[in-house]
Amino acid sequence: MNKYQRETLPVPLPSKLKKELLLGAPPFWLVSGVVIAVLLSLVPLSLLLRARVTTSEHPRMHLIQDMGVQPSFGPQAASPVFADGRAMRPPPPGTVAVGQLREDDHYYRGFVWERDEEGRLRQRFFNELPDQVVVDSAFMERGRERYNIFCATCHGMDGHGDGLVTQRAMEIGGIGWIRRDLLGPTYDRENYTDGEMFNVITHGIRSMGPYGSQISVEDRWAIVAYLRALQRSQRTGIEDLEPGELEQLR
Repeated sequence: MNKYQRETLPVPLPSKLKKELLLGAPPFWLVSGVVIAVLLSLVPLSLLLRARVTTSEHPRMHLIQDMGVQPSFGPQAASPVFADGRAMRPPPPGTVAVGQLREDDHYYRGFVWERDEEGRLRQRFFNELPDQVVVDSAFMERGRERYNIFCATCHGMDGHGDGLVTQRAMEIGGIGWIRRDLLGPTYDRENYTDGEMFNVITHGIRSMGPYGSQISVEDRWAIVAYLRALQRSQRTGIEDLEPGELEQLR
């Protein structure tokens, strides 16, 4: 007690004061909770890193269904939205796929529409191969191969119209079967142009069906070129040979 009748507290020594100010060790549950929280915070980051370096057959999860992920129907699936019950819609008339705008009438059709003196539309067939076609040995070999696959069954390997289908039709007395000799005068260049041959291969004629969906445009022109070579090969005489070629024959 001092003179003011007040109780005085003992002043601690510096070493003792420092010891009293130090906090005690945190409890185990608190330390454990902090460690677990830190580890859990690393899980989303590890999942993101893993997703960037791995692939999967399944689409990734989208928490927000934005325009990048939309519910859609599968191919040939039914749909109650449209009256015909089909999910797949037909393309509008006149739709052209990218890279398939076929403006070159000579190459893709073999003819061009023109008006005559009376103003009527008529087909004018081209009597030469288009500029896109490069006639070489590989191109002719391709034409021979395609001809033997698609044409020889009816027209014969040599073009005389005695293919296996024709022979069978003649044996059973097929009515209306027309035997056509591709090497005859009817199919000479003067009477049957290259464009007409190409058009017949594309759309067919009489009892012959169309092959436009089975034979590519370039292969159709290869067949036309091979037919011209086949015609020339079976009509060439001694007088048509060059002097050097004639000497080789002798």
